Amino acid sequence: MTWAIVVGTPTVMAQSAPIADCQPPASNEFLLFAVTRTPEAQTVLRSKAPTDATTTVCRYQGEVVTRVGGFGSEPSAAAWGQYLIRATGIPTTIVRPSPVAVVPDVSQTPGPKPAASTGSGSVGKRFAPGSYKPQALSSGYAVLVNYNNRPEVAVQLGQVLNQAIGVAAYEERPYLYVMQTGEMSAANAVVKLLTDRGFLAMRVEAKSVVLLRTLPIVVPNP
Repeated sequence: MTWAIVVGTPTVMAQSAPIADCQPPASNEFLLFAVTRTPEAQTVLRSKAPTDATTTVCRYQGEVVTRVGGFGSEPSAAAWGQYLIRATGIPTTIVRPSPVAVVPDVSQTPGPKPAASTGSGSVGKRFAPGSYKPQALSSGYAVLVNYNNRPEVAVQLGQVLNQAIGVAAYEERPYLYVMQTGEMSAANAVVKLLTDRGFLAMRVEAKSVVLLRTLPIVVPNP
């Protein structure tokens, strides 16, 4: 199997009944893996997962995980991964279909081959200036944050999401731009995550947004 995944050190567990190996994602599907060693953790994870997702308990490299399937895009899987981490405290990992090898829009895992959203955050990083590239968005939804003319909010937002943040125009006012997605559930998950962290986040129609500038690029401190 050649699906892209990053997981922690496996822990072999004794189980009362055999658990099947996890199935890889379909060619156009993204998955979330969450390590759930107990029935209680599995129940909690299922209760917070999307209602239209398929959840199964399976085994990957000796570890028992809950496999959450049915995501049509990596941003959607990443957004839900962030939400599940926040709602349950259980780390999640994005599983990509091979040969897709793109960086997720919302990622908490640094490294040369990012493939997971672990929610652990990052330290020892700073922001470098971005570039001015006006771009009218098209279909789907955009997640924006009202920063109330406080530039430090962009830094805080970038640190929470560990990704580049933009400035966008919406209804003739400036906002911080987080992401664009065709799936409402993904946008809602990110809005909830950011609202829980104290940001004034909202979901809007992407066609009403113009992305003006990419602000920070996350780079390591020297």
